[in-house]
Amino acid sequence: MTMVLRDSLGGNCRTVMVATMSGDATHMDESISTCKFAQRVAMIRNEVSVNEEVDPKQIIKRLKQENRDLKDEIQMLKGGGPARGPLTPDELNRLKQQLLAYVTDVGSGATLNFGGDMMMIRASWQVFKQLLLEAKQS
Repeated sequence: MTMVLRDSLGGNCRTVMVATMSGDATHMDESISTCKFAQRVAMIRNEVSVNEEVDPKQIIKRLKQENRDLKDEIQMLKGGGPARGPLTPDELNRLKQQLLAYVTDVGSGATLNFGGDMMMIRASWQVFKQLLLEAKQS
């Protein structure tokens, strides 16, 4: 019986044990054995959790993004990239397009990646502010 119930007794599921016995004296040994088994089953405690199917491609994608984010954070904490001048109009326009795409994307997978460059982060806040002001005026 234990072999049949192995997955239910020790697995990730809720299990109910129903023990039936006979009051007949000829089945006394079997009834006692059933009671002992039911008592042992009652002592089993399982931690039930949701089984999830994991898509390896999604995990790889998430881990790669996390790796890029961590590298960018390290670069930012070290003081950013090489010194350069202010952003060019083309860079500002590209940044504005990225931010608009980010804001209009209703999916949960929307991300912004500025490469850990503090100048790009500050510029993005300025563009956000500009977009907000433009939206209020409209």
